[in-house]
Amino acid sequence: MKGKEVVAYDPTKPSRFGVFPRYQPSSVRWFHTAPCCIFHTANTWDSQSSEGGSSANLLACRMTSSTLVYTAGNIRPPVRFKSTRARDWSDDKKEKACRYKEAPALESPGEATGLTDYFPTAESDDYDQCRLYYYEFDMATKSQNKVKSQWALSAIPFEFPSVRPDREMQEARYIYGCSTSTSCFGIALGRADKVDLLVKVDAKTLIQRGKKINTTPVTGCVDRRSVSEILEEQKKDDPINIFRLPPNHYAQEPRFVPRDSSTAEDDGYLLFYVFDESQLLPSGDCPPSAISELWILDAKNMRDVVAKVKLPQRVPYGLHGTWFSGMDIKGQRAVESLRSLDEMQRKKEEWVNSGGQVRKAWMVLRGKLERAVG
Repeated sequence: MKGKEVVAYDPTKPSRFGVFPRYQPSSVRWFHTAPCCIFHTANTWDSQSSEGGSSANLLACRMTSSTLVYTAGNIRPPVRFKSTRARDWSDDKKEKACRYKEAPALESPGEATGLTDYFPTAESDDYDQCRLYYYEFDMATKSQNKVKSQWALSAIPFEFPSVRPDREMQEARYIYGCSTSTSCFGIALGRADKVDLLVKVDAKTLIQRGKKINTTPVTGCVDRRSVSEILEEQKKDDPINIFRLPPNHYAQEPRFVPRDSSTAEDDGYLLFYVFDESQLLPSGDCPPSAISELWILDAKNMRDVVAKVKLPQRVPYGLHGTWFSGMDIKGQRAVESLRSLDEMQRKKEEWVNSGGQVRKAWMVLRGKLERAVG
């Protein structure tokens, strides 16, 4: 690491995924594949094939560049690595340019290169994309570590995934998450979290479809429709459903809350904060009178907003939420029942006394060091 910047990303080296039995980390198996960045996983589960083979499955929000890592720290990303056709993870498919036009000029940690050096061009393939991506790791073949399947479920941007809680770590059908109609998440999330779309993905259907059509590994994509194409169709049995917020309204990460006594996996609600940016002043500042709302969306049809709760103040854009029911809150143990200073002191004394003179001498030395540093 000597001589390198605080943040460094080498797009010439492969990504590695480790899979091991829960209680046997020493039995880890490493799977190598194309370079990428992953901040959030959506779900994982194991499966058995009809031939008896086992696989470990992973759904994750996969980014094809490290742009977010840099822009989140207000650092200009490095010049885009120009891949060669000799690489296994390359293919000749092209993608439209994905620009975040209003992104500011970030400071440069190294050479002074222009914005065009790291914004994608018309020759871009999947650069700066963040998509819901499927990995299937072959656990049956012991002689080699092979990634059986690896491709995106959809071409639209997708981040901050959520699954019905009681379907986690099993083959859940639906994945919920955020998207944007104005840019790609790779750059946008590093600048400002502008979520104007909430997405429901029928992952089970798209995975089955992807295997049936032998989707191209690494760069392949099962559903190549754009956001606008999906919104135009909005078929009842569409594997991708999108809820679009009104103009100037932006959401935060949704959480799925099951309907009481529900049996269908998507029978429930999505809860998320919404802020109307028309409340902002001409300067772009937020007035003291600005407020946010909590919206409750029917997760089954991804269309009906069943409730809007006006909040007493604005909730700043942020990451990650968790739903606690009234029963969960009432069932909490008091903090005193979990930990107390008296209990900690008693355990400390027991530890010291059971260790003889060595531990006693160490505690004396530790006390002096703690007093010295304040």
